[in-house]
Amino acid sequence: MIDFRPVELQDRAWIVPIVRAGGVRISGVSFGILYGWRDSFGPWAARFGDQLLLHLPAGRGWYFWPVGAGDKTAALDAMRADAAERGRPFRLIQVPEEALGEATAYFGGAADVSLDLGYSDYVYDVDKLIALSGHAYHAKKNHLNRFKAENDWTFEPLSAANLAECRAMAAQWFAENPSEKIERYDNEVAAIHRCLDDYEAMGLEGGLIRTQDGVVAFTMGELLTADTFDSHFEKAHAYINGAYAVINQQMAAYVRQKYPDVKYINREEDMGIPALRQAKLTYRPAFLVDKYTVAPL
Repeated sequence: MIDFRPVELQDRAWIVPIVRAGGVRISGVSFGILYGWRDSFGPWAARFGDQLLLHLPAGRGWYFWPVGAGDKTAALDAMRADAAERGRPFRLIQVPEEALGEATAYFGGAADVSLDLGYSDYVYDVDKLIALSGHAYHAKKNHLNRFKAENDWTFEPLSAANLAECRAMAAQWFAENPSEKIERYDNEVAAIHRCLDDYEAMGLEGGLIRTQDGVVAFTMGELLTADTFDSHFEKAHAYINGAYAVINQQMAAYVRQKYPDVKYINREEDMGIPALRQAKLTYRPAFLVDKYTVAPL
């Protein structure tokens, strides 16, 4: 049986290099998600050579597609044997599109394949998020310009000096949006607190917007692969025109300056929520990272 365990802070030392080497842009395998959401999202982890194996111990006990470099067959065999020992059916989730053929072939070429678009990641061209050029971004540019005209503002990288202000701003945001909190993210408050508590140790990076009224927006995420930054959280006061537009643009500019090789920002899933889907579509994603479930027939 594979020794799957809850993800701990010290696991970052081996998980991050494996994920980056694997080059998979799936947000669900980032350390910020695995550790930040561990009390709700809940995958347990195990190392298998140079690969990361993930297993959902609750519910149906699904297994993630192995992450990392190298041949996947041995890892799949080990997980299949683990499922048998636990008395669970073996099925794979979070299978990237480029691995779909390999996953299907593993099950003898006959498999049940499904896709839930609510769990596809929205990935954007970082330079387009900065420039907001052209007709497609006209409304965003207007909101941005209005914000800049109406406010005395600055962008600050997140640090130990301002994390407490982000915590207070998040609490205010959830008080302003109680229905969204319940409908969208039952456990997001706990995840944000965990990420703020362990911000530096988790290797997170982010920024905030400060105006004459204090902190009005903040965001945080991490480098996922050599060319992709993963944005985990973004909060802004919706009653301040352009607050979301400015934190999005300024964080993209910060990422571009710090990581010249980054081409994309992964802004994660819409979870099947129509309003969130519409908001993500207005920024014109470069592509979606689809994640499939694959099981033997």
